[in-house]
Amino acid sequence: MKLKEIRKIGSRGVLFTYEFGDSVYLIKTKSCLILCDTSEGLEEMDYVKKYIKDHNLTNLSMYIFNSHSDYDHIWGNYAFPDCEIISHELCRERMLERSPFDLVQYSRPEIKLKLPTITFSERLVFAESGIEFVYAPGHTVCSAICIDNIDKVIYAGDLIEAPIPYLDYLNLNQYVKTLEFIKQLDFPTLITSHSQIVEKRLIDENITYLKDVISGKYLTFTSEYLPVRHGFNLKNLLLLEFEEKVKIADYQAYKMALWDFIIRKHQLKNPRIWDLTEISYQELKDDLEEYYGKNY
Repeated sequence: MKLKEIRKIGSRGVLFTYEFGDSVYLIKTKSCLILCDTSEGLEEMDYVKKYIKDHNLTNLSMYIFNSHSDYDHIWGNYAFPDCEIISHELCRERMLERSPFDLVQYSRPEIKLKLPTITFSERLVFAESGIEFVYAPGHTVCSAICIDNIDKVIYAGDLIEAPIPYLDYLNLNQYVKTLEFIKQLDFPTLITSHSQIVEKRLIDENITYLKDVISGKYLTFTSEYLPVRHGFNLKNLLLLEFEEKVKIADYQAYKMALWDFIIRKHQLKNPRIWDLTEISYQELKDDLEEYYGKNY
């Protein structure tokens, strides 16, 4: 993706935003650089590397923070072969489990997977730099946030998003608790991966949406875009519910076999990336019951 904007944040942050709205965040402390997420590959990270070189920052050691294990936050890791990579311990596990399938699904054989080298369970603190990494499950089970206590900035990854977040974690009550925790920190600057800088009211709107999903309501607020993402979310949660019932030894083989079953049954036109919007919730439920009945 091409770079759209470089924006200074506070006294030591830089937000890189790409053409489709995705962002990564660089923090310059006195002793090191911290790069929050690495987007989708080398092209996106070339802009970050150029910025570091142009601003004479190459003498500083650099750490990468992966906010969670989704491909669009980790594929650029290998652009920095000598950097330590920080993540929650479950993030590393999910990268090992899911990345082979993602690389096949999105036809990216050129990507070289670089795993986290420093993991934590609840919190990791860089005291001298005023930086904390905190486990914050919600968007995924492995989600975490970066807190800059000097500039009062939170980098929240995909936990908060406009107009509503993607749901890839079954424990929605925990997701609500995570958002309430972020809200009570009361920091003036909240940075997200796909919505850039957002206002605190978006946290409340995301919480309202999650509570609606938990209670079975459709939406309390709507637009042309919301039902599409909401429908995707409900179907993805359904997939996760079925996956919870079985022990998957080989995630890639399992996912490819399931996708092949659904693609063949519905004669979908795009066999490489199955789009959850192409079939209804009930069709997916019927498919999963049939597939799991035959295979598990």
